[in-house]
Amino acid sequence: MPISRSAALFSVFTGTLMIALWVVLLSTGQVSRIVEEPLSYLFHLVAETATAVALLLSGLLALRRSEQAHRLFFFAGGMLLLAVSGMVVFYVVHWSMPFVVLGVVIAALTTLFLRRNYSARRDVVYLALGTILYLQINVLGNLLQMGDAITAAYVGLSALLTLPVTLLLLARPLQ
Repeated sequence: MPISRSAALFSVFTGTLMIALWVVLLSTGQVSRIVEEPLSYLFHLVAETATAVALLLSGLLALRRSEQAHRLFFFAGGMLLLAVSGMVVFYVVHWSMPFVVLGVVIAALTTLFLRRNYSARRDVVYLALGTILYLQINVLGNLLQMGDAITAAYVGLSALLTLPVTLLLLARPLQ
């Protein structure tokens, strides 16, 4: 089942918005703890960039009616749902209501587009893999930042096992 044009455009727009947001935040010095927590932020930026790229690719592939777009859309959607959940929590703690509202709107739209384009239970597998990989990348960065090498090794190994499975499932659809 092809991804709807509106969902494809949402993916392209949201991926572009994520990149623009981070460029603005970094270039204006609004990421205040990046110097104190470089590993945490490095891994977080990797997760955010991977999410933005997956969104852009899924949207562009969907506009071209590629058969891989559907799988990638749900994978990117899982990453995005976790990213905006974290965004909402961060900005609630820092009392920035415009960003809280933005996060809630993006989460609601993501959920709406995922629901409208859902076609089979296998879509949930792609969604879960996106969520898991986003989480693993962020947790790994935080653990390394805290100096918890043993737990970081376990999380890193789990990510190294999850990544090839994810790539295989994105390349070849579940039946």
